[in-house]
Amino acid sequence: MNKSTQKIFGSNKGEISDKIQKIENSLVGVNHKSPVKNESGLIVEGLPYPIFEEKKTIVERMDEHNIPGLCIAVINNYEVEWVKGYGVKNIHTKDPIALDTIFQAASITKVLMATMALHLVEKKILDLDEPVNNKLKDWKIPESEFTKEKEITLRHILTHTSGINPPNGGFGREEGSAPSIIQTLRGEAPAKNEPVEVLFESGSRHQYSNFGFIIIEKLLQDVTGKKLNDLANELLFEPLGITNSFFEFPSKELQKRMIYPHDKNSKSYEPYTGLSPAVFGCGGLLTTPFDLAKIAIELMNAYQGNSNRVLTASIAKQMFSQKVALDPVKYWGLTGQGLGVFLCQKENSFFFDHKGTNFPGSSGVLMANPISGHGVVMMANSIDGHPFFESIKFTLAYEYDWPLWVE
Repeated sequence: MNKSTQKIFGSNKGEISDKIQKIENSLVGVNHKSPVKNESGLIVEGLPYPIFEEKKTIVERMDEHNIPGLCIAVINNYEVEWVKGYGVKNIHTKDPIALDTIFQAASITKVLMATMALHLVEKKILDLDEPVNNKLKDWKIPESEFTKEKEITLRHILTHTSGINPPNGGFGREEGSAPSIIQTLRGEAPAKNEPVEVLFESGSRHQYSNFGFIIIEKLLQDVTGKKLNDLANELLFEPLGITNSFFEFPSKELQKRMIYPHDKNSKSYEPYTGLSPAVFGCGGLLTTPFDLAKIAIELMNAYQGNSNRVLTASIAKQMFSQKVALDPVKYWGLTGQGLGVFLCQKENSFFFDHKGTNFPGSSGVLMANPISGHGVVMMANSIDGHPFFESIKFTLAYEYDWPLWVE
């Protein structure tokens, strides 16, 4: 294994190295309690649970799930304990995954969007309960029968209770084009997606909406006058020493450092495939597991009152408090919705969690426990990453004695 594919932090490197090898050689199996669903009835699987008698190596599991490349950053005691890359960026070129290999964050992007929005709430630039149309400038959420009695607020969008459509069918565009954020929101050419539409009264039920976080992107830009990448640099990346994260469409130079997405048939695509050239808020972040782990740790420390570089303890506790209860069987073990994050709760402990998938071939998950100091970020250049991530999650939970999954 190339040296650049692994880094261990802390003084007990030998002990950590032994633990990594143990984990790599004993990844547990995973099964799911119903429901399953799909072809496009969605859900796909259900409540995951470990099969401890069925253990395989990480290479065997990667082969089993068609994962060409993977990077893992493990958090222990509120610090990154180790980061390691496995496999290759592209099944054809065989270039190895390095620690600075750039992945598509997909919907993990929403954690950063929520964090920046909540930072501006603390600065009194935004308000969780003010209608967002009050602050939006040259585009507004369209009025409908469902907005007459109750207008949509930032809180509604962050909790996926806004009533805004997902949209179905994703965000297509005419070949070679770069639809603006307004063209995307309006569903106008060269964008090839439905326009924003309010489908039910805000606050009445939970429905995941990618569009909602594009609206947050527009909102952040309208109230600050800054491009999203510039704002992220100011509020997140520079304060936290993050150097490999971008809210930008990748240049040819940056693409050299990126993974190639791979679909279910292991077909590889260009590094930019699945990304919008000009809209980033719902899934356009480019980053590394190490960078995302730094953000997770900052949020954990904020929750504990040990840092206020980005958020104070007060707003971090709001972020990680349940606003909507979820059925864990239907939501892959998730039990609640916070502000821009999902929650997996048990008794007095919880993990905040966000999964990400960009079609045709990127997947990832960020999860961390602000009470116990544990967490992990996993990112893969495959559309089939999530069942594999569950195997790693349960193995880590067993080895590190995580609350929730270890009795």
